[in-house]
Amino acid sequence: MGGTMDFDEAIVSHLKWKIHLRNFLDGRGGKLDSTMVAKDDACELGQWIYGEGKQFAETAPYKDLVKKHAQFHLQAAEVVRKTEAGDKPGAEEMMASGREFSSASKDIVGAIMQLEQEVAKQHKKDSAVG
Repeated sequence: MGGTMDFDEAIVSHLKWKIHLRNFLDGRGGKLDSTMVAKDDACELGQWIYGEGKQFAETAPYKDLVKKHAQFHLQAAEVVRKTEAGDKPGAEEMMASGREFSSASKDIVGAIMQLEQEVAKQHKKDSAVG
């Protein structure tokens, strides 16, 4: 991935991260550390949000994405903490469909899509000006 990340890549990188967490829970894949996971600027998407994505900082979907992404990481850190503590059922329960974790994840994807629409609108306006 070069310096720029498009919105589809942002979604893919988030989903990849989720798979990484799933693998950790199943005892496969790399180690995860709950304090690192709690940081919302350490993953690929977070780096984009606080880097290149900052150009959209004035838009409502961007603010929404920042909030939802941070929330997701707190949830994910809790999943990792439970796993580290040997409470796999608790971790599984957190990741179950319809729980905060999965809705936080869906919210991120939704927020990215809204940001994409917002940016598309801005571009249309900009090109109409010429």
